[in-house]
Amino acid sequence: MPVSSGRAASGEATALPHLRRNFIVGVTNGALSLMAESLTDPALVLTWFLARLSASNLLIGLVVPLRDAGWFLPQLFVAHYLAKLPHKLPTYTAMSVVRGLAWLTMAVVTLTQRSPTVLIVGFFVPYVVNSLASGWAGLPFMDIVAKTIPAARRGSYFGTRLLVGGALSVAGSLVVRYALSEQLGRTFPANVGQLMAIAALLTVVSLYAFHFVVEPPGEVREVASLSAHLGRAAGIPRRDRNFRFFLTTRVMLMVAQIATPFFAVYASRELGAGPEMVGVYLAANTTAALLSNLVWSRISDWRGNRMVLRLAAGLGLTMALLAWVSGPSTRAWGWTTAAAWLFAIVFAFLGAFQSGASVGGMGLLLDIAPTRDRALYVGLANSVLGVALLSTSVGGLLVDWLSYRGVFLLATGCYAVGLWAATQLHEPRRVTRVG
Repeated sequence: MPVSSGRAASGEATALPHLRRNFIVGVTNGALSLMAESLTDPALVLTWFLARLSASNLLIGLVVPLRDAGWFLPQLFVAHYLAKLPHKLPTYTAMSVVRGLAWLTMAVVTLTQRSPTVLIVGFFVPYVVNSLASGWAGLPFMDIVAKTIPAARRGSYFGTRLLVGGALSVAGSLVVRYALSEQLGRTFPANVGQLMAIAALLTVVSLYAFHFVVEPPGEVREVASLSAHLGRAAGIPRRDRNFRFFLTTRVMLMVAQIATPFFAVYASRELGAGPEMVGVYLAANTTAALLSNLVWSRISDWRGNRMVLRLAAGLGLTMALLAWVSGPSTRAWGWTTAAAWLFAIVFAFLGAFQSGASVGGMGLLLDIAPTRDRALYVGLANSVLGVALLSTSVGGLLVDWLSYRGVFLLATGCYAVGLWAATQLHEPRRVTRVG
């Protein structure tokens, strides 16, 4: 029995004549973007890159939170700006130009420079610019999706983006393996620059593809002062119980990401994983994300996004526990030489978790948000999540204090709380029988 939205958006009827086109364009955009990200995966390639440059644990720990917090943090303020705009695509387009330039800058610096200091600075500055620009574009993207893809198709939409992107990312993992093992004609750090250059090209094409979306005009609100806008946003969690538990779930799952940047570093420094294992881990990660999407999109369409988010939280909890026990258990069982290979299971769980959290998190937020206040709900949620992600930047300091396994155990606790909060959620889409 599928579920249908209890809050019918007036723009959906307008979007239906262009549904096929908008679906294909959105999938193309997402798939190419995911392949680009697989080539420069923050939790694998970029952390390995910085570790080779002898960057501190603090800087390594910043890679994932800077990417994600930059995407989430600006959105409450962007919502105030967008409230007066019936069309959001021009804003997305402007930010696409900034993001393309940032990626090209990263690639050029990494291909041409050799000084570790220059490479680290030349990486982080455009990396932060790209992250903030993607955050400015994120809310327009979510609003356009809500207007152009009916609620009952969003699970398939996000799932297909991840499914096709996962298939391309499996191929990308092979490129990563050959590049990092210096079989593509470039030595370190230019081999990473090769990956960044290809990723830059794919990113530009993916962003350009989304410009072909047919966006119907949206509802325009009277623009209040920024302080009044922030005041309205602050009251939403108090008034809306479901939104409050949604935020709690997502915040805890985000804070649990404090361990993610250190999986590859732990495997390298503690389990003896060589550079070639980065490609293996990436293949495990992307293959699991690819296969799990077949499940997540179906569950989303037929059982709702609440169920997807609950299952994803359970996977995250299992993943963190596996990472925590991996070193001692392989030594106790005499599997020391196979420890690096067995750790690929952790990355497989990571891929399935991230896929489910993406499908369930984005879909459930759009389900919960009322049409008239969609931008405010999405902006508030994403800005709160940005703060949560920014807090994970202390991961490097915690690793120095608690050790890698101590941080993995801390993440386990966060996943457990997130799973509990997910069990308190109500499904916002009413169940209807077909036939």
